Amino acid sequence: MFKKYLTVILAVFVINLSLSVAAFAGTGGEKEAKFAEKVKANVTKLDTGKDARVEVKLKDGTKLKGYVARSMKAAL
Repeated sequence: MFKKYLTVILAVFVINLSLSVAAFAGTGGEKEAKFAEKVKANVTKLDTGKDARVEVKLKDGTKLKGYVARSMKAAL
């Protein structure tokens, strides 16, 4: 009888642990916002003008080449 209760309690505990991990994961919007902030921080480190060449790969797979015309650092 004790083994049955122990088995049920352990099963519930394992299921609870597996579901709680999903609760701590961020939503897609939060992940994209963090990524956008990271990209903005890296762009502000660059200079502006023709010397600040960049190549950007978009989520749909297209690649864009160009330079940074202005950044937040330059606007301040």
